[in-house]
Amino acid sequence: ESAVSKLARVGLAITQAGCSALVINALDQIAWLFNARGADIACNPVFLAYAVVCVDEAPRAAAAEAGDVCGACDGDEEVAVSATLYLRAQEGMAGHLASEGCVVLNDAAVEVPAIKRGPTVVIKDYAEFCADEVAAVVGDVGTVMFESSSATLAMSSTLQTERQRLVACSPVERFKARKNKEEIAGIIEAGKKDAAAICSYFAWLEAQLAAKTAVTEAQGADEIGRRRKCMQNCIGDSFPTISSTGANAAVIHYHAEHGSCAAIDPDSIYLCDTGGQYLDGTTDVTRTLHFGAPSEEEVRAYTRVLQGHIALATATFPSGTPGLMLEMLARKPLWGDGMNYLHGTGHGIGAYLNVHEGPFGIGGGSSHAERIVNSVRMQQFYLAPLEEGMYLSDEPGFYLDGKFGVRLESDLVIVSAETRFDWGARPYLCFAYTTPVPFCRELVDMSLLSPTEVRWIDNFHAECRNVLTKELFAQAARAAGDSEAAQSEDVKRSIEWVIKATEPLCAATHMG
Repeated sequence: ESAVSKLARVGLAITQAGCSALVINALDQIAWLFNARGADIACNPVFLAYAVVCVDEAPRAAAAEAGDVCGACDGDEEVAVSATLYLRAQEGMAGHLASEGCVVLNDAAVEVPAIKRGPTVVIKDYAEFCADEVAAVVGDVGTVMFESSSATLAMSSTLQTERQRLVACSPVERFKARKNKEEIAGIIEAGKKDAAAICSYFAWLEAQLAAKTAVTEAQGADEIGRRRKCMQNCIGDSFPTISSTGANAAVIHYHAEHGSCAAIDPDSIYLCDTGGQYLDGTTDVTRTLHFGAPSEEEVRAYTRVLQGHIALATATFPSGTPGLMLEMLARKPLWGDGMNYLHGTGHGIGAYLNVHEGPFGIGGGSSHAERIVNSVRMQQFYLAPLEEGMYLSDEPGFYLDGKFGVRLESDLVIVSAETRFDWGARPYLCFAYTTPVPFCRELVDMSLLSPTEVRWIDNFHAECRNVLTKELFAQAARAAGDSEAAQSEDVKRSIEWVIKATEPLCAATHMG
């Protein structure tokens, strides 16, 4: 979708909210709106900027007849849209916006023709942005929209209070959350590539541990990053990898550092939470493995988490269902054993943007109802409607302090569901699974699984075999060095690891 189309949609939403301008502070919203990416924040492809979007509510029939797409939105309303973009680094942005169909100006005083083929974007220096500048750009009349979770008091300090409209979620955030067909196609391709990098790392790690070669948690995180960077169109990690062994896996946001972290123990659980930024999309994946003989409690905990993961991934629900209502699916298998986890079950993910984004989430099950009632932010996220095109994580877990931790996380896209009756005005939705990374068979208790769960896992593992090709592993194998023999051996090891990991569960020997 072009920046022109996005500005038109946002402009119409501003008008429909009874406002004349929107001030944007959230960097991922600005990046999405102008179809631009940067590298000012580690792991997040955003750039330092502010933006102000203004609308003229007068009909633009003459411009429309001339082919102006600025007001090309659903419905008959037409608005003239202009934006002012404040950038620290301006190089290349004018040309980019022009290629997107915008009329780019470098001086706000330049006279703009009454009829043009796209919205006006004025580029200014980042340092010029301040409250007085906001007041000057939005003018003396009209209501100005600010997003309460990202705006600051200073941004609106020179505007009369009655002209300020605080909203929980800006229209940019809402539109950004629903991925289009092109974004979803990219997300699926990114998921395949990242899965190949992750599986090749697990195969490498298993071989190192089998050879009694010490690998620290930090070295493991470095290795998966090196393999990911070898994948086509990979920019880097989407967040610092969590590589944790044994008791460290019970620390939800553990960070391993060279010189002070533990060696990965083949006789303990290993939890790896990692993700990548690709030109195609963004990933966020967690798998928990064991390279030795797991304990009974580790196996039971893993199986319960896996059951919760599957229950959410296979859900069908009416459009507009809040995440809080799906939360129970992921926690039910754990609650039955008196287990829980103190984090959300799912968060929004960007399309080659921030790995965490709003304005929705699946969660609330770890909190007392009183906390949710008294938390505006929790209500905004967990009561937000889930809609087709949203992209999110599915990540239940269980953490036993001082002993081990389990988390299983994959990425899902909300798609249309086919149901028998399709009753009611709200269409039914389900999840498309985009993370073809196998689960750990050694940690599965078959006696706890239903036949339906076994079939789902076996079908999923068969899909992993189909998707994880020799060609994908050949990209990851470049991390093994320039030697063709070393790369060939790396590919062979990765394929063998996947074949072993995806054997049908009915062949599993562990029965609890």
